[in-house]
Amino acid sequence: MKKERIFYLDFIRAIAIIMIITFHFSVGFMKQSSAFYLGFFGMGIWGVLGVALFFMISGASLMYNYGDGLDLKKYYQKRFLGIYPMYWIAYSIVFLYSFCKFKGLVWSGPIWKLIFSFLGMDGYLNVYTETFGLIGDWFVGCIVLVYIIFPALRRAMKEFPKLFLILSTIVFGLTIFVSDFTMPLNCNVLVAAYTFLIGMYLIEFKKEIKFWHALITTILGILFLKLGYTPELLPKVLFVSLAAYCLFISFTYIGSKVNQSIIRKIVLYLSKYSYIIFLLHHYVIQEIGYYFSDVMLDKYGTLIVYGLCWVAIIVLSKIIYCLNEKVLSFLEIKK
Repeated sequence: MKKERIFYLDFIRAIAIIMIITFHFSVGFMKQSSAFYLGFFGMGIWGVLGVALFFMISGASLMYNYGDGLDLKKYYQKRFLGIYPMYWIAYSIVFLYSFCKFKGLVWSGPIWKLIFSFLGMDGYLNVYTETFGLIGDWFVGCIVLVYIIFPALRRAMKEFPKLFLILSTIVFGLTIFVSDFTMPLNCNVLVAAYTFLIGMYLIEFKKEIKFWHALITTILGILFLKLGYTPELLPKVLFVSLAAYCLFISFTYIGSKVNQSIIRKIVLYLSKYSYIIFLLHHYVIQEIGYYFSDVMLDKYGTLIVYGLCWVAIIVLSKIIYCLNEKVLSFLEIKK
């Protein structure tokens, strides 16, 4: 039996999308715009925060849907169909567009490395080796790895909730303070898995969130974000992760109070297309940035281009989403 959809998870997902797109837009246009606000939104903490919230939502959503039982075959089939067909369609379209634009491949590396793109791991592995990465950045590969281990995380949490949280927190701490990874900490699968796990715990052991809970977590979240600007104290990813855990609770409360029809429609729309938006947005912003690369935008022109990016992202996302649905329907595959 399909469970009732939780609106506040969609609400947080929409906030995460807005944060990430705004961050990437600000970074992409910072050198070709005089708009003062790009410096604020272009700081790395906003991108890290948005992704952390998205991992928490993913963990909470899966735990909500599979908390009472998990059929491994059906679970992995659903995850596969939810990730790869749409990714392959989007990658193929961008690949062909890039090929036509540059009249050939933009990279002359060994062709066998396309296997990394086929698996959605090109962006994640790009820190170790050159790949044909075009869309999704590191996020796709990382979320695939976390989805793979979800059944093990779920079982450990169910059987040893307190002990597993303690051990996971120790691993998280060692990853941040002791281990020396080539992979940036905010992209590290161990950090992402812990954030994902916190989302699982928050939905599994959810209690009523009152106004004063939301107020305190909001204050703490802002404080941790402020500390995230001072990486000389402690690693930025630690403060931003703590901010995400706090703001998740705050946004849960706010999301549960949203009753305006128009806001709910916008939230549900963004949530529905969130995955394909994540796949495409960086590439779309980059391409529009190239078009305006020879001009210096003022603050109003920057807002117009920001809106243009959103329109392009939404339109392309809807087209690819519908194309994916038609392909699955043609092949008589049900997600």
